[in-house]
Amino acid sequence: MRMQSNQETVLEEFMQRSFGAQFLYIPQKFYKGTAPKEPADLAWVSNETVALFYLQSSRDSLAEQTEHNRNQAAGYHRLWATKETRYALRGKNRFGDECFVPYARVRSYLTILVVSNECGVHFAPPITDKIPHAVLVIPDKLLHWIADFGGTIVDLFTLLNICLTANSSNPSSDPEEQFEDLAATVLAYVTHSFANADPERRYLSGTPAFDFHILHEHLSRMRMAANNAALDKDARQQMADVFGDLMLNEYASLTATVERAISASSPPEFKNWVVMKMEGKHYSFVVGTVNLQSTNVAQVTQAVIETSKNEKGGRECISILYGNIANANDFRVPITIALPKTLPRKHYEILSERIIELSRAY
Repeated sequence: MRMQSNQETVLEEFMQRSFGAQFLYIPQKFYKGTAPKEPADLAWVSNETVALFYLQSSRDSLAEQTEHNRNQAAGYHRLWATKETRYALRGKNRFGDECFVPYARVRSYLTILVVSNECGVHFAPPITDKIPHAVLVIPDKLLHWIADFGGTIVDLFTLLNICLTANSSNPSSDPEEQFEDLAATVLAYVTHSFANADPERRYLSGTPAFDFHILHEHLSRMRMAANNAALDKDARQQMADVFGDLMLNEYASLTATVERAISASSPPEFKNWVVMKMEGKHYSFVVGTVNLQSTNVAQVTQAVIETSKNEKGGRECISILYGNIANANDFRVPITIALPKTLPRKHYEILSERIIELSRAY
């Protein structure tokens, strides 16, 4: 599937790598009279949360680029809000899955205006008060930075919250003078995330025992949903929905926990078994290791179950098992991942609502 412009291609590749391609849709054109119109350049849709991206790359001023993108967003919103079926948001992702989002379904709606100017994150005037909504302006370099560290939609929304909260204490600040502050914020966010996840500085020093990068890569692949033909599509979709809701610190902390568990298990034979718990910002994990040819598989399984329970006895952790399968597997790839029956509310939903709340003081 080809994008319509080079800038859209850059963002699409970023979203595939960072946000999870299953939530990224190329909006289908609609017709107003005989003229085809685009609802947005790209849409991120998950459950009842929608983020529409409008891109502008030109030598125009920040104000002109913002106005151009906002006018396009407002024009589509007027039609979408009529609740006519022909104006519902429709799109298709790279797996061939289609989205159909009538206006009545949306509970949280962000309009993100992406400009080529160097500027800080800031609000633009809202385009509706019918549903919880905010309009934000961001520089395209912010997306490149997040792509560089493999961030998720949660990382984007978290950084937006950090910047907008800081702006609220100095509302008269010029957005065009905030770019260096934004760059410093992103750098501090990444550094802090890895430092907290890796207190022994094994990853930061570049000397992990068992391929930190490969462990991280395989965990990141959990963000990718299966295509329509996959037999386990629903399970993979649910898994991708969870792993796409993790932030950088959670990914780094989980990878560091996995590395420590594997290191303590005498790989590749896995003569020892280990169970470790990691409590993240929003999700908690239990990592276990096992040799499936050993006699203690049931013992390990029970230990994982018990460790994943909360004080009331309910299972609340995501369980990940690594180990040896008759010396025929790559032990850096999870053997199995199990989700609890009840998961916390999606982090991106909470963060998008905070952004909207901040916008009300704009």
